[in-house]
Amino acid sequence: MYRALGVMKSDPSLVKSIFEKELRLKPDQAEGLYDAMMKVFLPDGEINTRDLSGPYEDARKAATNPPPVSLSDLVDWSMLRDVRARAR
Repeated sequence: MYRALGVMKSDPSLVKSIFEKELRLKPDQAEGLYDAMMKVFLPDGEINTRDLSGPYEDARKAATNPPPVSLSDLVDWSMLRDVRARAR
């Protein structure tokens, strides 16, 4: 998956042509899908825990008697970091 994201970033024309062929999209649809996907991908694949804290706290406030779980206990980037290290 990590390598696929690299291809998506480095060869947009290939990705869009795959979208058109495999998903049976029109070129403008493939372009829109590609643009939307690239907006959500992060350079290293990790979401900073600071960026997660707001939604996490909102979810905790909405829950009835939520257990005491820290945000850092919910996020484990070890597999992603291992894949990145092996891909280099």
